[in-house]
Amino acid sequence: MFDFNGKVVLITGATSGMGRDTAIAFAKAGASVAIVGRREEEGADVVAEIENEGGKAVFLQADLASGESVIAAVIARTVATFGRLDIAFNNAGTQGQFSPITQTPESEWDTVHTLNLKSVWLACKHEFIQFEKQGGGGVIVNTSSFLAHGAVPGSSVYSASKGGLDAMTRALALEGGPQGIRINNINPGAIVTE
Repeated sequence: MFDFNGKVVLITGATSGMGRDTAIAFAKAGASVAIVGRREEEGADVVAEIENEGGKAVFLQADLASGESVIAAVIARTVATFGRLDIAFNNAGTQGQFSPITQTPESEWDTVHTLNLKSVWLACKHEFIQFEKQGGGGVIVNTSSFLAHGAVPGSSVYSASKGGLDAMTRALALEGGPQGIRINNINPGAIVTE
């Protein structure tokens, strides 16, 4: 088992699915975990599960699509609670509605890209700022998708958001490397969540 004692981990999209399971795994490995999501009841349940096992966690309710001030506040609240930030798992995202391009409204592009790409860019920005305040070093993992490198009919909006995320992460790895900031994507296949 991995040892994350003394580490502080922030996980977005942590009230269900991969984010929830990752939060619990980090807590079991000794990390203090900031659980970020929109759904208060589910967030409280994850915190309770972690605390019942002797771990440390806090739920931070936030809609990351709401903009930069919300994302900056989540990171500030994590640091205010646990004293620092060591690892960020930017996992929040949306599949949106797969549909043929001729039947996809412009608003679908905006909704999917705001959460899947813009909010992750803003999170990385403020995570970098926090890591720099701490003297450098840190780890960021973003959730992308196998559809960043492939496609299925109707996935043009989602695939574009995840392809953009992959390109952004590569660029940020070059920026962060000299400061000891490691940043990578994971590109899972289909994951059944709620």
